[in-house]
Amino acid sequence: MAKKYWFTVDFSDGSSSTNTNEGHGYDTYEEAEEEAVEWISNYHVGNEICHMSNPWDWPLDEDEIEYSIIEDDEDTIENIYSSDMYAQ
Repeated sequence: MAKKYWFTVDFSDGSSSTNTNEGHGYDTYEEAEEEAVEWISNYHVGNEICHMSNPWDWPLDEDEIEYSIIEDDEDTIENIYSSDMYAQ
């Protein structure tokens, strides 16, 4: 069974989000880490854009976001992606 990597991002309010690359996982630790850093950057940019367009509805979020890289087998990643959390 091939090892795969995925990441979670944890917000300062206690909420979190998991990214498994649409159930496929990432092939390397570095790839997962790069995606996590980009995800956090995009989150902050999106928040800034929303704040600029309507600061009364979108306060500037100074949320501290941390990420974790998890190494696991491919079956675990597929189970996470197919869980109720991702049901559409």
